[in-house]
Amino acid sequence: MYMLMKFYKIEELAELMGFTGKFIRNQIKEKKLAAVKIGSEYRITQEQLDEYIRKNTTTNQETLVED
Repeated sequence: MYMLMKFYKIEELAELMGFTGKFIRNQIKEKKLAAVKIGSEYRITQEQLDEYIRKNTTTNQETLVED
């Protein structure tokens, strides 16, 4: 069976997550967020977003830095 994948545009993902498009592009450029380049634009799959969130999730055991 063929499954359709969800692809987010950079601006869609930025709005969804409360970031700027520039921040998302920098995460891709720094190879912190995986993306698929289609033509001249990048798209992020739900799986790539899930992996990014997993890698950047803190645990209760980590020490938070105070401001």
